[in-house]
Amino acid sequence: PNALLEALALKVPIVSTDCVTGPREILREGKDGILVPVRDPVALANSMELQIRSPKEIQDWDLSVKRFELKSVTRQYLRAMIPRST
Repeated sequence: PNALLEALALKVPIVSTDCVTGPREILREGKDGILVPVRDPVALANSMELQIRSPKEIQDWDLSVKRFELKSVTRQYLRAMIPRST
């Protein structure tokens, strides 16, 4: 997962397998990366080719790591852990 966060910080488009180690929790499909099925080399190759052949489309993605900054993560954590009074 660190490599994914580093790529997001550098605004580098990402192709990742949808493995159990968490890429789905970091990447928003079609917004800052492409998730392909595990053990599907054709899907992996096609996704990599898409990024090479369609750089403008990829540049339009919201390649943002802001949602993982400390302030954002803290806010999300507090919202989840502290019930709002009604």
